[in-house]
Amino acid sequence: MYLHLYLQNVLRGIHISPYAKLLTCVRGAVYDVVIDVRPDSPTFLQWSAVHLTEENCRQLFIPPHCGHAFYSLQDKTTVVYSQVRVIIESNETHATKMRL
Repeated sequence: MYLHLYLQNVLRGIHISPYAKLLTCVRGAVYDVVIDVRPDSPTFLQWSAVHLTEENCRQLFIPPHCGHAFYSLQDKTTVVYSQVRVIIESNETHATKMRL
């Protein structure tokens, strides 16, 4: 489990992990986007977005090898990530390195 604190107006670009993630916003608010970048998937290049806030208590599941990006809407926004494996930066891919 990982806890991240963000200032308002922080944009984290599309990044892809080989592991599934479950996200929850426990303070503040984020606009969160997930995109299917798995070429063999029937939903390839489809995306979905959701507001995660401490008030709505929503969670977002991100399947392995799908893209994830978010925008922090409030100062001191805190997001909790649950993931099946340890985050290793070298295992993550950024959309700028991919050809979609």
